[in-house]
Amino acid sequence: MEVANRYITIKNQIEGEPKESNFELRTLALDISVDPGSNDIIVKNLYVSIDPYQLNRMKSFSSSQKAIGFAAAITPGETVDAYGVAKVVASGNPEFEKDDLVVGLITWGEYSVLKEGSMFRKLDPLGFPLSYQVGILGFSGLTAYGGFFEVCKPKKGEKVFVSAASGSVGNLVGQYAKLFGCYVVGCAGTKEKVALLKEKLGFDDAFNYKEESDLKSTLKKYFPDGIDIYFDNVGAEMLEAAVSNMNTFGRVAVCGVISEYTDAGKRAAPDMLDVIYKRIKIQGFLAADQMNVYSDFLSTTTDHLRTGKLHAIEDISHGLESVPSAFIGLFRGHNTGKKIVKIADDYLIPPPGAETPKDISRPFQMIQKTVKSNDLVSLSQKCKTLNQLKQIYAHLLTSRLPENPYAIAPLLSAAATSKDASLFCYACSIFKHHHHRNTFMYNTMIRGYVLQSHTPIPAILCYLDMLNYGFVPNNYTFPPLIKACTILIPNSKLSGRLVHAHVVKFGYRDDPFVLSSLIEFYSVIHDMETAKLVFDKSPKRDVVVWTAMIDGYGKAGDVENARALFDEMPERNAISWSAMMAAYSRVSHFREVLSLFRQMQEVGTKPNESVLVSVLTASAHLGAVTQGLWVHSYAKRYNLESNTILATALADMYSKCGYVEAALWIFEGISNKDARAWNAMIAGVAMNGDARKSLELFNKMVEYGGVQPTETTFVAVLTACTHAKMVDKGLELFDQMGNLYGVKPGLEHYGCVVDLLARAGLVEEAEKFTEVKMGGLRRGDVNVWGALLAACRVHGNVEVGDRIWKKLAEMGVADCGIHVLSYNMYKAAGMELEANRVRNMISEAGMKKKPGSSVIELNGVAEEFVIGDICHPQAEEIVNMLDSLCKMVNLGG
Repeated sequence: MEVANRYITIKNQIEGEPKESNFELRTLALDISVDPGSNDIIVKNLYVSIDPYQLNRMKSFSSSQKAIGFAAAITPGETVDAYGVAKVVASGNPEFEKDDLVVGLITWGEYSVLKEGSMFRKLDPLGFPLSYQVGILGFSGLTAYGGFFEVCKPKKGEKVFVSAASGSVGNLVGQYAKLFGCYVVGCAGTKEKVALLKEKLGFDDAFNYKEESDLKSTLKKYFPDGIDIYFDNVGAEMLEAAVSNMNTFGRVAVCGVISEYTDAGKRAAPDMLDVIYKRIKIQGFLAADQMNVYSDFLSTTTDHLRTGKLHAIEDISHGLESVPSAFIGLFRGHNTGKKIVKIADDYLIPPPGAETPKDISRPFQMIQKTVKSNDLVSLSQKCKTLNQLKQIYAHLLTSRLPENPYAIAPLLSAAATSKDASLFCYACSIFKHHHHRNTFMYNTMIRGYVLQSHTPIPAILCYLDMLNYGFVPNNYTFPPLIKACTILIPNSKLSGRLVHAHVVKFGYRDDPFVLSSLIEFYSVIHDMETAKLVFDKSPKRDVVVWTAMIDGYGKAGDVENARALFDEMPERNAISWSAMMAAYSRVSHFREVLSLFRQMQEVGTKPNESVLVSVLTASAHLGAVTQGLWVHSYAKRYNLESNTILATALADMYSKCGYVEAALWIFEGISNKDARAWNAMIAGVAMNGDARKSLELFNKMVEYGGVQPTETTFVAVLTACTHAKMVDKGLELFDQMGNLYGVKPGLEHYGCVVDLLARAGLVEEAEKFTEVKMGGLRRGDVNVWGALLAACRVHGNVEVGDRIWKKLAEMGVADCGIHVLSYNMYKAAGMELEANRVRNMISEAGMKKKPGSSVIELNGVAEEFVIGDICHPQAEEIVNMLDSLCKMVNLGG
C-alpha cells in the first residue's frame, strides 16, 4: 500500500544564516508494506528534534562533516535525518511490532524507513510525554548531564557560568548545577528569558547579554571571586570574556559554538596566557561521548522530574510545514528551551486510508493524553481511597504500561507514602507482584516501611533485595534506610554502621541529608565522638548538617557543645533555632529558651511551629503567661491553631499557669484530639486541684474519644487521685492499666501508687506495695524512696522510716534529697543521734542538694530566684525588702 510521504529538504548548500528560501517541501510515494525477509521498519514520525548543528551539515564544507557519522553533509533534495520519536506502522524486524514506539534517527518528514543497523531503539516512555524523549530525556539532557558532571567535574559551592542558558542544553546545565549545590549565573537574549532563569529555574542570577557592552566587566560584576566552571554553547566574545574571569584550575565545557555557525569570522581568541598560567581546562565534547553515564543520567533526571526539582522547558511547533521556520528561529534567538516540531499526534495514528470512529477515538485519546501530559503523577497524589488507586492501576494494566517501572512509580509512591494503612498495604502488593523495578521504586518502599508503617526490618530487607538485583542506591536511598537503623536501636547498632560503610562506598558521604541522618543515628546510640567526626569531615557543611549536629548534642543533654556550635553557625534557619531551643528545654533550661526566642525575633527569623511549642513549654514551666499569650496571638494571626501539637502546647501552658478555663477552651477546639492532647488536659486540671474533672476527662477519652490511653495518661490520673486522696479509685485505675487497657506499668506508675498510699497515711501499706508489687526497694528510684520517707516524717511513722532508711543505706544510695528527708524525719522525731549520723554522711560524701528556686513574671519577663544566689542585679534591694517584710510580720504578731 502506498502513501504520499511529505518531507523537508534543502534546495541548495547554505552559507551564512538560513532563510525560508533555502528549504522546500516535497512529496514522494512510499510503499508502507515490508518485503518478506526484510528487516526494514517503516515508522510514522511523531516528534523531531530541531538542532543548530544541522546547519554545518547543510554547508558546502565544514570540518565537522567528516568528524562523526551523524554530522555528515546533506545533499540538496535528499531527506534530512534528525533525532526524533516515531511509531511503527510496518515491520520486518522480529524485535519490533506494529504500534511500537521507537526513538533514534528519523527524518524531517511524515514517514521514515529505518534500515537494519540504523541508530534507533524501542522506546519506553517512562510515563513521561513523548516530547521529553527528544529533549530532556534525549541528547539535550545527556549533553547537559554528561558535560557538567563528567567534563566539568564540579564540587559543591563552585561558581558556574552558563551561556545560552535559556536554550535546550543551557537551562538543564543550570538546573543540574543548582541541584548539586553550586552558585549559578546564566545569560540569555531577552528580559523574559532572564526572568525565566531566575524565577522558575532557580538560577542565582542572570543577565541579558545584548544589553552589555563589555562582557568581561559584566562577568567580573557577577563573579567577583572568579568563575570555576564555564559551560559554553556560544563561543566568540563570550568564551573570551569567561576565560579572562576564570579561576585557577577552571574548567570550560564546549558543546557548541552557535555564534560561528552563521559567521565564521566570529571565532574566539581567548588569552592563552590565562589558559596556561591558570591551568584552565577547555574541552569540547559530544553527547555520544557520555553514553557511559546514560543510566545514571536517566535515573537521576527522571527522579528529579517526578519530584518537581527539575523543569522541562520545551518550545514545540506543530506540523511538518513549520520545520524550516523552527530551524531558522534557532539562529535568531526565537526559541526558549528545547525546540521540537510535532509532526503528528502521538495518541492515535490510524492506518493510512482508515477512518477512526469518533465515539471510539475520543475516550482513547483522553486516556492517552492523561499519560502523555504526565498527569498520572498528580492523579495518583490526589487519591483519597483505595478504590481510586485501584482504578488508576487498572488503567495502567490495560494500557500496555504495566511492565514499565516508570509508569508504575508515581502510583506506588502515592500509595506507599500515604498515611492510610490500606493504601500502604496495596503498595506492598503492587511492589511484590511487579518484577520490572527500578531504584526509585525501591526507594519508595524503603521510605514507606520506615515513615508510614514504622517497620525497619522490611525496609532493610528491601534494600538488600535492591542490591541483590543489581540496582545502585542513590542519595534518596540512604536517609530513610539510616532512619530504619535508628528505629532498630537498641536491638542493633551494627546495622547503622554497615549502612554508613555503604554510604562511603557509593559516594554519598558529602550529601547533606545523608550526613544529617548519620549524625542522628550516632547521636541516638550515644556515640557523639563519631557523630562529630562525620560532621568535621564534611567538606561542605550546610545548614542541614549543622542543625543535625546541634540536635544530636541536644538529645545527648550536652547543651554547652550544642550552643557553641549554634553560635558558630554561618547561617541559621527556623529549624536551627528550634533545635537549640529543644536542647535547652530537654535539660529544663527554660529561661534560656525564652532568651533565645527573643534573639530569634531580633534577627527577624520567622518562627515555625516547633519553635512556638518550645516557647510554650518554657512559658508553662516558668509561669510566663504573657509570653504564652503572645504565642497564642501569633498562632491566631497565622492560622496555626489547627495544628494539634501547637494547640496541645497552648492548653498545657494555660493550665500550668492557672488559667484552666482558657486551657479547656483551647482543648475543646481541637478537632482531632490525640492522646497527647487528652493527657495535657487531664494533667492540667489535676494540677489545679480538680481531680474529679480530671477523671471525667479520662472517661471521655476512652469512652467517647476512642483514644487509647498511654503511660503518660495513667501518670496524670494517678497523680490526680493522689492529690485528692482518692485511694480506692487510684488503686482501681492501677489495676486496670494492664488488665483493661493493655498498658504495662512502669517505675513512674509504681511511684505514683506509693505516693498515693503514703500521702493518705497508709505508710505500712505503701511499704508492703513496694515489697510485693515492685520486688523491693532496689527496684524503686528516688521518687519511690522519697514518697515513703516524706510520708513517714509527715505521719510520724519513724519505725517504717527507720527500716526504709537502713535498707537504702545498705544499698549505698547517694542521693542528697533522700538523705535530707531522712535527717528531717529523725530530727522531727527527736532522734538526734540518728539525725547527726545522716548529717555526717552528707558532709563526708560532699553531697549538695539542688537549691530551690521560684519564678515570677514581671512585665513579660520571667525572673528566677535561687536560694543563696546574689547575682541578680537588684539582689541587695530584694534582700532589704524581705527583711522589712519579716520585721512587719513579727511586729504584727
